[in-house]
This record gives sequence, structure tokens and C-alpha cells, in this order.
Amino acid sequence: MSEILSNFFNNLMIVSGILWLFFNVISMKNLFKKKNYKYSTENHII
Repeated sequence: MSEILSNFFNNLMIVSGILWLFFNVISMKNLFKKKNYKYSTENHII
């Protein structure tokens, strides 16, 4: 029984780690898009 629990918690940690990385990548992409948008609008104004 304890072996099943430990396997479950190991899988849970792996999944949560993957999700955390996934959300970090998405937030980084959104920040990058916002920065690029800002630069492009500044260039258009000039």
C-alpha cells in the first residue's frame, strides 16, 4: 500500500512540475508579445 502511495506522490510531483513549467512558458510568451507590441507601436509613432 505504501508503495502505491509513494508512486502516486512521485507522479503528482512530476505532473505539477510539468504544469509549472508550462505556465511559466505561457507567461513568458505573453510578456514577450507585450514587449514586441510596445516596440512596434513606438516604431509606428516615429
